[in-house]
Amino acid sequence: MALMKKIRNYTVGIVLLSGAVVAAYELLLTDEAKQNLSKSVAEMRKSVQDLSDAVHDARGVTVDEENYLANREDTLKQWEAIGF
Repeated sequence: MALMKKIRNYTVGIVLLSGAVVAAYELLLTDEAKQNLSKSVAEMRKSVQDLSDAVHDARGVTVDEENYLANREDTLKQWEAIGF
């Protein structure tokens, strides 16, 4: 029962908070502020999408075994040269 009460309280709180945010948006913000907020949200979405695309592209890159081994050997030699 206690869990159900917590869930109900959280749900009521989220609904009330959402209503307050919508009311503040509609009543307190000017048209210019609403436009700026919309632009900011659009820029954030674009930034997140660009970042997601960059990460996806980085994961999709395949490495040739020959180039990988040569690079690995060079790196090991460099580490040995500095004493590791």
